[in-house]
Amino acid sequence: MSGFVRKKFQGFTGYVPGFQPPDSGWIKLNTNENPFPPSPEIRKFLSSLDFSLLRKYPSPMGEPLRGTLSGKYSIPQEKILITNGSDEALALLFLALFEETDAIICPSLTYSLYPVLSGIYGGKIREISVDGDFQFRLEDLESADGKAILFANPNAPTGTYFAPEEIFSMAEKSSKLWIIDEAYADFADEEKSSLLDYRERINSAKNIVVIRTFSKSYSLAGARIGYLVSPDEEIMNALYALKDSYNEDYLSLVLGKLALEDVSYFENNIRIIKEQRILMKSVLEKMGFHVFPSAANFLLIRPHEMNAGSIMEKLKDKKILVRHFNTRQLADYLRISIGSPEENRGLLDALESIISGINDHG
Repeated sequence: MSGFVRKKFQGFTGYVPGFQPPDSGWIKLNTNENPFPPSPEIRKFLSSLDFSLLRKYPSPMGEPLRGTLSGKYSIPQEKILITNGSDEALALLFLALFEETDAIICPSLTYSLYPVLSGIYGGKIREISVDGDFQFRLEDLESADGKAILFANPNAPTGTYFAPEEIFSMAEKSSKLWIIDEAYADFADEEKSSLLDYRERINSAKNIVVIRTFSKSYSLAGARIGYLVSPDEEIMNALYALKDSYNEDYLSLVLGKLALEDVSYFENNIRIIKEQRILMKSVLEKMGFHVFPSAANFLLIRPHEMNAGSIMEKLKDKKILVRHFNTRQLADYLRISIGSPEENRGLLDALESIISGINDHG
């Protein structure tokens, strides 16, 4: 051991991302990416790109994307921070807000990056138990002792969802900071599925922070575009002071703006994914899987009398990727991203073949 690494980080375990295949020909349903390409407007822009623009630094304030988001949600620009994916927004919050001893209340099953960020920046995760169906109550989060409440809504990896009205009703009476990670909110069935859809309430909610991403619903995971909204001036001043001067590149800022403006393309893709989610749930249940209700672009399933890890490996042999978390809570489960209709059919056919093979061998 060289001794150069800080003691805090010697042997530190970071977040483990999903497997990214090195070649083509895979059905990739393991990292909740959108199965459809980005807006055609993005292709048009890139095909006529003025490459000389890349010699200049991008907007330090995240323009033109920040202004477009401000117009969409009627939220003042200074309450919006553009980030390099939603993970940077989370990292900046941990850095800016939490001392080592501050408790951050989370359900015991949620996005696994949160404890990693706690280990890097500070704060201690205080877990609230989930029930046998991995559900939790907002009341239990609020009644726990801590500085902030943090969870994904819809939650990962279960797809559990709370309507904005439920969250506002609880948070507006709370003295804690509520950090709501809305990476998957666009896939919920509510007509207004995001806290940001409620302009007056979000603009006055000083103790709510909302985090969003373009990775899932806008098909831009490769561009790394996220943003954060907070009505609290002190929080926003701290985040702007701590962020990298040019934390988002020029191309991503323009791509995000174009994706946001192509509403019809966005809505059509979301509609197809929701329809496929319903279809997938129905077929998987008929095949004998327990499928959790989901408001996200994925399903959490539990095989009956089959090993989840083994199924994952058998699918991988067929060049189909799903996610298996080999943890105490999730060892018996698989998470499947909703793909295109063709990808979903390929997965279901492969599962039928695997189940048939297992049954044939007794």
